[in-house]
Amino acid sequence: MNTVPVKKVTDTVFLRRDFALLAGLLLALRGAFVLALSDVFFYGEELEKGTAAKAILDGLPVAHHQLAYHYYEGGGFVISHLKALAFLLVGESLLAHKLVALVTCLAVFAAAWRLALFHFGPRAARIAAALFVLAPTSALKISLLSLGIHFESMLFSLLVLDEGLRWARARRPPRAARAAVLGLIAGFGIYFSYQVVIAVGFVGLALLARHPRWFLGRSGAAGLAGMVVGLAPLFVMAVLVGRAVLDIHGNELLDAGTRAGRLTGFLGTVFLDRDPADWVPLVLYPASYLVGVTLAVALTRGAARRSALALTGYLGLWLAAFAASGIPMPSGAHFYTWGRFAPVWTVAPIALAAALDRLLAGGPALRRGARVWGGALLLLGAANATRVLAGGRPTTPRANLALVSSLKGYLYVGYLPRLLDHLEGRGARRLAPLLAFDEPERGLLYADLAMVAFPGRRPLVDVLAVLDELDPDGRAFFEPGLGPTLVRATRGDLARALAAADGMGGEQGQRLAEAVGRFGRDWPVSLQGIRDEVAAHLDHPRAAAFLRGVGARVCRRTVLLPDAGGAFVLDPEGARAFLRSQPRLAVSHLLEGFDAELARCRLP
Repeated sequence: MNTVPVKKVTDTVFLRRDFALLAGLLLALRGAFVLALSDVFFYGEELEKGTAAKAILDGLPVAHHQLAYHYYEGGGFVISHLKALAFLLVGESLLAHKLVALVTCLAVFAAAWRLALFHFGPRAARIAAALFVLAPTSALKISLLSLGIHFESMLFSLLVLDEGLRWARARRPPRAARAAVLGLIAGFGIYFSYQVVIAVGFVGLALLARHPRWFLGRSGAAGLAGMVVGLAPLFVMAVLVGRAVLDIHGNELLDAGTRAGRLTGFLGTVFLDRDPADWVPLVLYPASYLVGVTLAVALTRGAARRSALALTGYLGLWLAAFAASGIPMPSGAHFYTWGRFAPVWTVAPIALAAALDRLLAGGPALRRGARVWGGALLLLGAANATRVLAGGRPTTPRANLALVSSLKGYLYVGYLPRLLDHLEGRGARRLAPLLAFDEPERGLLYADLAMVAFPGRRPLVDVLAVLDELDPDGRAFFEPGLGPTLVRATRGDLARALAAADGMGGEQGQRLAEAVGRFGRDWPVSLQGIRDEVAAHLDHPRAAAFLRGVGARVCRRTVLLPDAGGAFVLDPEGARAFLRSQPRLAVSHLLEGFDAELARCRLP
């Protein structure tokens, strides 16, 4: 009778226990960030892809593919569908976004564990998992932004690298079914994010070099068939929208363009004019990754060494492709900047863990060095996590949870311009499908639609004619969103814009004055700009309506979609305190507009 060795069973039990403990720590830490309202909310695209999810659920009368936030982002569209499912489970709230983010973060973590365990052993897997849990600050935050792009796509890159490297060290070709699964993962991963092409191409070339005959057999045919099936959504999208699937923010994917200037500017914003404390992670993490990858190759042997070489080759190829590609280079040192480097801070720690594992297997001096090195990285990761947590409000988790579960997880003003780009027609005919959103606050949808549908200088009478055609009974809901029409017609002169609103007379004049306040000189705000606007127009005949609009703008731009240095991110009381500090005659009107807008942005 065949029996499984006791040691193997024991090792398996311990490995499962360790994985469960580390995965639980990952979820507990990331979940604590959410419950503390830490800085893991509100990269605007997150809410906009949530609006795509709402469009899916509400059944907007447009072709399904047109609901995608970007045609080139298959992953973004996939995530929108997952958000739609989360909306069904917990409501259309901010909380739904974070639940999707936690699930995808756990999936990437599991894929990294699987790769490290098979190719470098149990201790390396534990180290890699710990480095994933206690990661650089930007990685901690990016892992909780549910966007369906750089970070989430690492699930497919890690699976392709893992499975492909297993094949490379095998002596027999994989079964056709297994090859088909890898092909399916690779194809769907490419649809999800074009950066997965680098992992697929690298693994394909490695297998071709090591086992060229496999490509001519059943396994090769099954893998190719699986890839074709996985790529099917991309093929369909290409047929429907043409070259738009390669258009990334106006830069075609295959157009390399000029990169040197943007790359230099990017590095300058990251490494220059920094606080001295920032230099520790900026130096320690890249240096550790570079040394770790090098030592992993130098210290491992046999199949593990080939895997270390492969991870090094993949990282080198990815960095070269990124530097040469036409993908727009981010600017500034905001944590989101580092999201595009997800392959580096996801894969390099696995190689680093392999190096630490080998050092721990060496002599006393090597073991001490490995413990100091690994311990320093974990202590820095713990400090990073502490700072992220302390940046929120960790002492009021129940109130915080109530807030994120009641605030709407969608943003019309950000998503509708993308959707309008996908729709044909003109005037009311083009706008009509957008009224099909099942929005309980009609004024929220209508005002946002009016704000984004007429961004240029267009006569107010023409705009009103289109809106009357769109919904003859909806003018009172549309008009508070006509700030861009009024303000841009006066080249940002709020006094003239208010005079134009006043000239319309009656209730319409009130609504248009509110529209001027809701938009200001431009939709983004600064707190000093708000102070100046309030002081300058406090004596205007339509001041009450204008100030209600200003209060609404403070709500949207500093609390619900922060654009003032994050002053009041998910902090209504902080914003109210700021409004109470304004001139006494303005306070009640500002608070009235603020509270009304906050109520509109809460779920029923």
